Amino acid sequence: MVFLGCGINDVWRRFQNRLSEAVDLEEYTRHITTMLEQLTGYSRQVIVVSETPFGPIEDPGIVTAMNIELARCNEAARKAAAAHGALLLDVWTPFTAVARHLPADDQAGRVWSDGVHLTELGDTVLLQHAERLLAEHRIVEMLLDYRLLERDCAQTVYGPIFARYRPTTSCPP
Repeated sequence: MVFLGCGINDVWRRFQNRLSEAVDLEEYTRHITTMLEQLTGYSRQVIVVSETPFGPIEDPGIVTAMNIELARCNEAARKAAAAHGALLLDVWTPFTAVARHLPADDQAGRVWSDGVHLTELGDTVLLQHAERLLAEHRIVEMLLDYRLLERDCAQTVYGPIFARYRPTTSCPP
């Protein structure tokens, strides 16, 4: 199982004028599509995690502009996930809801430490929604569908399934 989330730094870097590190929407879409093509080729389940919105930073106007751009990345991620048979864990709405219900002056109760990085509460919100998705889709149960076999027998039966993912080394004769 793979969780794939990306995009927040791509947008943030542009607003920091760190353009050599940022990517535009077209490049972001190419990158996430390439990652999904590679990951779905050898992962039994890929889950694309949307980015959380940017939280309160010193300038609300910039936060709004950054969130508009980030929402475009999340939409591109949603489309790419659907095209590759991956699930989407959309955490934008839950983070927005939690942030709106917390007092703005409560530093200890924020979901972001700096408007970008998650606090312990933010991590908990993300974890709860990931757990819900895993349970709703019975992902863990689906990943545990191999019969349990004695070790040597398991290597014989299941070894070929995973052979292409294991690095090979030359053993002396």
